[in-house]
Amino acid sequence: MEKDSCNGATRPDGEYLAKYRLLKPGGMLYFAKPMTADELSERRIFLRKALAPYPRWENLSNAQLEDIRFYRAGNAATVEDAQGNEYLLPSARVTEQETEFRRIRAMMPFEFLNVTANDFKWSKYTTDITALPL
Repeated sequence: MEKDSCNGATRPDGEYLAKYRLLKPGGMLYFAKPMTADELSERRIFLRKALAPYPRWENLSNAQLEDIRFYRAGNAATVEDAQGNEYLLPSARVTEQETEFRRIRAMMPFEFLNVTANDFKWSKYTTDITALPL
């Protein structure tokens, strides 16, 4: 929810509005709410940005966007289509906390914990592998 600078009241932002469908005649009533034109526009902008990495969901029409719900759950997101089917959209990003957890669980020797690919010494190898058949 964003604060309205004039009177201190809160107005819903795109992410909050994406949790609801647009309430319209003949539409699904579950998690539906009426929206103003400004709210609907803000919701569409948010949904287009949030769904851009997912090919199945990135090119929905405005009418299709009105019938879906989108909400985040931990490091993933969920889309609920017009029929009420839910689809999990895993995050493509790995958080810093997950990175540290993976580093600890990898059981790497301590001397290699902070080594990157740039630290690798290619000069130790003399065979040219570019000409080898695959």
